[in-house]
Order: sequence, then structure tokens, then C-alpha cells
Amino acid sequence: MFTDLIQSTALYSEIGDMKAYVFVQNHFKILFENIIKSHRRYYQNHHMQNKSGLKIGLSRGSALIVNLNDPIDLFGTTVNLAARVLNVSTKDCVVITSTLLERSEVREMIQQMQFEIKSTKHQLKGSPSEVHIHHLYSDTNAVKT
Repeated sequence: MFTDLIQSTALYSEIGDMKAYVFVQNHFKILFENIIKSHRRYYQNHHMQNKSGLKIGLSRGSALIVNLNDPIDLFGTTVNLAARVLNVSTKDCVVITSTLLERSEVREMIQQMQFEIKSTKHQLKGSPSEVHIHHLYSDTNAVKT
């Protein structure tokens, strides 16, 4: 999953590091909270809560941006890793790689949102070694074992 805060670099210059940092933190907090809440509400309203679920896999790194026949698409190791991480996710779970968990703003957001973390190692298709993966569960969704 990818998000882009357009002109975020300029934002740091315009309003200062601390205010911009808080703004970016709030962006991710709102993003994750609303994705999970909206998903649950949608499926509950359609009486499908036991039939479907949302899985999110996130990684961090560079990607190739390609515009073929109008839609923009992303390619590369980071994109492939995010897709593979998604495959080990469980229902209503956000799964991230260590490259994200290493970032202080991500750890702070996880703490603020009171996510529970279950860390595992997986041998992912196309990866030469095991990858550390971190499953994030909201307080309304018990940690799966």
C-alpha cells in the first residue's frame, strides 16, 4: 500500500519540522484507523463479517514508477516484498516489514493507536533469506496465534 503526501517536503519548510512531523503522524493514524473501521462497518452492514476480511501488507523502500496505458504502476523489490508480506497476513491485520518498524514515527504511531504486535519470521517467495514480519492488531481484534 502506498500513500503520498503531496508537497510534504515543502510542508516541513513552511510550518517547521515538529508541526510537519505531527501532521504526517496524524495522516497515518487517520489512514489506518479509517481503513480498518470502514472495512469492518461495510462488512457488518452487509452481513459478511465472517466471510470476508481486510489484509494489508506494507514495506518501505524504492520502487520503479511506470506509466503504461494511463494507469501508474509500481515495480521492484519493495513492491514485491509488500505483496509477499500481504500473503502472510491474517484477516483484519496490518503486516509490516522491519524497515517500517525501525522508523521512530511508525513505532510511535503503533503505540498511540495501541496496536498489539506479533513478530514472526517467514521465508517469502523470491527472498533469499527469512524476513522479519510484524503483525499489527487493533485492540478490537485479538492477536491470532
